[in-house]
Order: sequence, then structure tokens, then C-alpha cells
Amino acid sequence: MPCDFDPKKSAKNVTLKGRAHLPFSAADGFAFETAQVRQDTRPHPETGEPYPEPRYQGVGKIGRYTVMLVYTPKPAPIGFRVISLRPASKEERASWLAAQPKIPTKPRR
Repeated sequence: MPCDFDPKKSAKNVTLKGRAHLPFSAADGFAFETAQVRQDTRPHPETGEPYPEPRYQGVGKIGRYTVMLVYTPKPAPIGFRVISLRPASKEERASWLAAQPKIPTKPRR
């Protein structure tokens, strides 16, 4: 799904806190079909007011990486605008994995 983002914020995000983060352009490959998504209803940290647009937090995969994507939906042809993209925490990865369908395996002989 195509995404939009602030290129300056994306460049800053890549080296945030000395850890390697993905650029926001990688969010195009976010696997929404297997992601855990919830609406972010927290107030703006500076104003205490609700954000002017709906925001969502999604834990899911981009390639082999499990990530936390914060985004807001946008009309076509843009699917969403990236607000934040970072590696998922240990707890977020565990929650995402627990929610995935279990694939039956053949018993070993």
C-alpha cells in the first residue's frame, strides 16, 4: 500500500538513538494482512488535546523485521501517512506472534 511521509523525519529516524531503524519508505511493505492494529487514542503530549486526525498503531512485518508503525489513513492514491516506524519491542513481538494462526506440523517419527 503506498505511503506518504516527511523525508526529513524519515532521515532522522534512520539513526535515532544510535540504533538502526528502517526509513519510512519501507512502510510500503508493511504486511497489514497479518498485523495487529489498534487506534491510538492518547492525547497529544504537548497540548493534551486529541490529535486532529485518527492515528493507528500497527505491529507487523516488513520483510523479516517485526516493527511498530504509527500512521494515519489518507485518501487514495496514498494509503497512509507514516508518523513513526521503529523495531517492535520484545513485548510487542511476543504479542504479535501469539496472535498469529498456528500452522499444524506433522509429528516427528
